[in-house]
Amino acid sequence: MKNKNIKTIVITVLSVFALIVVIAAIRELTFKKPVDLYNIDQINTGMTDGEINDLEKYIGESLSANSKYKDKNGVKVLVRPASFERKEQDGVALYRFLIDIDEFKDTYEVSFGLFGDKGFYEPPTVKCPLPAQIKYPETNCSGQRTEAFSSSVFELELPYYFRMTSGQFVTVTSKYAADGQEYLEVRVSSCGNNEIIDAARTEVENWIKTQGQEPSGYEIKVPEFCDGGAN
Repeated sequence: MKNKNIKTIVITVLSVFALIVVIAAIRELTFKKPVDLYNIDQINTGMTDGEINDLEKYIGESLSANSKYKDKNGVKVLVRPASFERKEQDGVALYRFLIDIDEFKDTYEVSFGLFGDKGFYEPPTVKCPLPAQIKYPETNCSGQRTEAFSSSVFELELPYYFRMTSGQFVTVTSKYAADGQEYLEVRVSSCGNNEIIDAARTEVENWIKTQGQEPSGYEIKVPEFCDGGAN
């Protein structure tokens, strides 16, 4: 009787385990990601599978702001290989490339930074590219970052990262205010030190000039961060 009970328990445990495996397999086969970077495995990105999955999630979230992508699954996105750029700067791997979505005749520019084993420094930027880069010029580009700035915003390579001579790491991204106006956000761990804030702003203004733009054409905000909060 004892052996029979043990056999029954073993069979039950194995059956439950097999059921869990089957359910997991069915979910894996039926689950569709919002975005599928269809050809990214053909590019030497240096990214892990987990980072690519996160990138697909971020791009999907960004595109969902556009009504035609809302609640869409399995959208096939092609990375344009000739546009792919990767460079190292102050310990951050910076990426920039174009994506084409043939189904909806859209082209976007994607840019982001990977901070070592910490992954994404912040969510990637998905924005409309320069008109000459759009695969389907008959389609009006409508992204999260489009016309709110003057057209000169397209000349700024955002996000931009740099380290100040005092050691603080700085990120520059485009953000939207409550009234819909776009501005440059400069994030630096200043802990209320106005000298650090002013120095970061000055370095950003100088960088804008190196891009052939006038800093006066951009609203620049430096939010308060402390103790590594900018990271």
